[in-house]
Formats: sequence, C-alpha cells, structure tokens
Amino acid sequence: SIDGGELTSPSEERFLRTILINSFAQNIQERIDSMRIQNKFRGDTPLKAWTQETVSYITISCVNSDISPVLTAVSEAILLGEVSPVNADSLVYEQKMIWNQKSAALDYQMKCASLSALYSGTEYEKLFDASSSILKNTTYRSFSLDYMQLLDSSLYGIVIVGDVDEKETISNLEETLGILKQQTEKNRKPSIIPEVTKTERRVKLRHTFTTDIPAELAGPAPEILVPTKEFTDPVQYWFSCPSAPKDRATFNAILFELEKMIQDKLNGIASVSSIPATAVLNTACIQCDGILHTTDFHKAESSSVKELLNLLSNADSDCLQRIKEKWTLRVMGKTSDDEGTAFLIQEGLTDRNCMQYLEDYSAVESADSKKLHSVTEKYFSLEPVYEIYSADSIK
Repeated sequence: SIDGGELTSPSEERFLRTILINSFAQNIQERIDSMRIQNKFRGDTPLKAWTQETVSYITISCVNSDISPVLTAVSEAILLGEVSPVNADSLVYEQKMIWNQKSAALDYQMKCASLSALYSGTEYEKLFDASSSILKNTTYRSFSLDYMQLLDSSLYGIVIVGDVDEKETISNLEETLGILKQQTEKNRKPSIIPEVTKTERRVKLRHTFTTDIPAELAGPAPEILVPTKEFTDPVQYWFSCPSAPKDRATFNAILFELEKMIQDKLNGIASVSSIPATAVLNTACIQCDGILHTTDFHKAESSSVKELLNLLSNADSDCLQRIKEKWTLRVMGKTSDDEGTAFLIQEGLTDRNCMQYLEDYSAVESADSKKLHSVTEKYFSLEPVYEIYSADSIK
C-alpha cells in the first residue's frame, strides 16, 4: 500500500496520484519482464494496481521462490524508474477515457452529489466532483516531481501472505525496500464522520446515450426524435454508521440483509445494491436501479426495516443466521485466496489494526438479536434519513 490516495492529487490535477501509481506498477512490470528474460522467475506474476481516496494498492502474486526477484523489481522501479513522455501521454489519455465512462454513469453521478454534500467543507469534497474534467493542467514536469515522492519509505505498508520463510523474507526486504529512507512522518489522514441529517434531494443527472453499432452500420439518423418522460434513474438512501470498527462490521451485516429483503419485495422490477461503510468513508448507501416509480422503492425499504426489527425483537434464529452468513460470504469470502487475505489485512491497517478483519468476524458471529436490533433501530429508520432522487424520476 502507498499512503496518500487521491487526496494528494492537486485540485487542478485530479487523478495525478492514480497516474503515478499506474506508472509505478508499469515500471515494476517492465523490470519483471526484463528479469524473466534472464530466467530469474519461475512462475507467473499477475500484477494489479488501483487508487482509492486515501491509499493506493499494488498487488503482485507469485510462487514462493520468486519473492526475492519480485522485491528486487519493486525497489528498482522506485529507485531507477521514470515515466517517459510517451508513457505519460498514454497514461493520461487512458485515464481520461476511463473517467469519461465513469462520470457518465448515473449511479456514480448521484453518489458524487451525495458525498460532495455530506463532506462539504472538508478536503474530501474535491474527490466527489463528477462534472469537472480531470488532469487539466498536467504537464510532464508533474510526473517527474510526483514520482520522486515514492522514495519516501514512510508511505509504504507491505503485507506478504502465503507459505514463506519469515527470516529469509525479512532479509530480502531489508536488502531491497529497506534501503529507502524515511523522509516524512507516517501520517494517515484522520477519519471524518459526516453528519447525515433528514434530507430529500433531487439532482439533475447527465444522460449519455451510447450504442455499440459502428457508424457504417447505423444507417441515417431518424428525422424525428421521440421524447420520453419515463426515466428509470437510480435512487439512493444514505445512512450514518458507527465509528468503532467492530460496530461498523455489524452495521454492514444489517445493510447487506436489508439489501436482500428490499430486492425480494421489489420482485424483479428493479435491482438493489449497497455501498458498505468503510474506515475512510463513514457512511453507507442502499441504491435502487431501474425503478420507474420511486415510491415503490420507498415502500420496500420502509417495510423491510419494519419487518427486520420485528424479526429481531422476536429473536428469530433464521434471520440471525442469514445476517451472519451474508456478511461472512461477502467479506470473509475474500480469505479463500492469499491475495484476498492480504487485502483484508491492508484494509485493517487503515484502522491501524492488521487483524481487524478477524475482530470484525468475531463481532458479527457473536452478535445476538438484541445487539442487531439496537443497531438497526439506531441507524435504519422507517423513514429514510437522507434520500436522493433524480430530477427526472417520478414518484
């Protein structure tokens, strides 16, 4: 993990940190490829890179015997790597294409509208602007200056999962990444808990209509465009959440159960999803896509909360088991492979606890009906607190 995330990108150069991490990962891959030609690798080394609000991640999977050359490739990418002007142009172009697609998504526009309001006045607000272009004033100088930041050892968190020799691995780390110097104090951004108050908003969403039919097959444009008054735009309900990590896990377990209950009540007329609370974004959302009448979603959500409270107050064992199983499959299911386990450990480091995922599991498994009822009653009211609709949706 590399601390900073998109919060470190200047406001006029949004997504610069994403480009930096992508170029770093690209340089690692190039060094791995070069060392592979020299027969220094025995197995495949799939690599992934992505950037979130306050942290970036690079994961590399390899066989046991390739750990040493992988660490060598990473340290060389930091110490010797650079971004050529050609690669810089390519990365910027690629990121702008990704951004154009992402910012055109209606649910993303709505999510940004909600979070920019909830985090208004904080440094997080700039992260949730779906209407402005990105990397507007980026020059090649921006890349070279930003890449130098990777020399700061305080940015990194390293998790190695698998059947490894501890002493040998630590020795490899000291010989490679251990030569980096600490240039700043390790300082993770404090979590901000937004105040979610009773709100009903309507936002104007940008509708982009696309087709996968090539121009030569599309035929002439229609002479008359038929307007529509029926939009199945998304609906989102946002909730505050507990600040304590273990309570946040219990909260998310209830969120997942409500998502399923609402989906069942809508009986296939729309799809329901959720955005769970995290250590960085202390708020959560239940979203409905493809709903023609927003009242149907409102009724389904309210009746689901009422039904869940009733089941928990009666200590319904089947309901209790469902809640725990859903959370376990969704979260702990990641431990089915080493990469998923490594990511859960890294997530825990955001809460300054590498074993947080195990404590979360214990908290959810030990929660009784009384505890779950208390959390549901406190955070999920019969009348949603923060409702956000499209201006084009109809009740």
